[in-house]
This record gives sequence, structure tokens and C-alpha cells, in this order.
Amino acid sequence: MPLKNFNIFFCLYLLSMGLFAQTTTTFSVDAGKYRKICRGTSTTIGGNPTAKGGSGTYQYAWHPGNSLSDSTVSNPVATPSATTTYTVFVTDHASTGGTKSITVTVYVYSYSRNAGHDTTVKQGQTITLHGQAPGDSVVWWNVPSCSVYNQNTLSPDFFSQTLGKDSLLLIATFPGGCVLYDYLVITVTPSSDLFFY
Repeated sequence: MPLKNFNIFFCLYLLSMGLFAQTTTTFSVDAGKYRKICRGTSTTIGGNPTAKGGSGTYQYAWHPGNSLSDSTVSNPVATPSATTTYTVFVTDHASTGGTKSITVTVYVYSYSRNAGHDTTVKQGQTITLHGQAPGDSVVWWNVPSCSVYNQNTLSPDFFSQTLGKDSLLLIATFPGGCVLYDYLVITVTPSSDLFFY
């Protein structure tokens, strides 16, 4: 074989191998880290990005898909009612990887909170509130128009000289970042009684 023909053949071989290598690149899949949410809230799942490498044209299929905003996108919003493990199947038809899958779990906590029952107090009277929330929560009472002592506990003391209704908001933050709220209304009625705190 003449050297000129060999060089042409060798160049064509390298070119074809280069094209073949480009179309058979494998890809990787990442479903992201596990999530912790409160029941009734949502979180976005999937990696950042969920797939990379390969041709860059991916087809996504998340299972189960009934609690997802869209089971065919890379990062759907999940709103499960109970702890759920999701599997994402990613296909890249232009790569040698074919279809790959990986799982991620969303842990759902059925946290509860309760600010207590609405009540009526006399003007100048101090009462102790009795909120309820799990021990691993961080609580705070938001009380714009009255006085509450120890408002970052479940049992603060309420005091008001202002007649009318006070709306108190119990805010409870749980591990994983979800926040729940509950309201309590206290009606303050006129009184000439003398109260000592």
C-alpha cells in the first residue's frame, strides 16, 4: 500500500473513531440528597444537575409519579403524604449508557402544633398559655399588640391592658426546615380588679 493511501486511510480511521467516541460517551445520574418535610408541604428533588455527560439530551421518568408536579422533568416538585422513595430513570439514546436509575427518599414527618383554645381574660390579668408542639421544634409566639413573657416557649405568660381581641400566632419550626403556624384569639374584657403578676 502506498504511503499516501495509508495516510488517507489512517486519517479516515481516526476521524471515524473520534465520531464514534463522541456518540458513545457515557453519562451519570444524580437524584440529589434526601429531603425532610412536614406533611402537606413540598420539596424539589433531583440532582444539580440530575444527569450530565453523554449527549446532553435526556429523557426522565420518575416513579412513583402520582405525588410529583411532573414525572418527566429533571427536578420535579414532590408533595408526598408519607415517606416515599423515588426512582429516576434517565435515558440517553445517543450514548452507550442506555438507561440508568438512582433513588432518593423524601421523609415526611406528621408534625403537629396547637396554640390552644381561644379564651377570655380580664383587663390586667396574666394567664399562662399552653401551646403544643414536638420537643424537637423551635417555637415563637408572634404577638404584635400585647405583652407575652417567655415567648420562645410553649407556655408563655400573656398580659394585656388593651380591651378587645388579641390574635396570637404560634410559629413552630421543625428539623428539615418546615414551618407550621396556629392562631389563638384572646378577648380582653373590662375589669376594675387589681392583679399582681
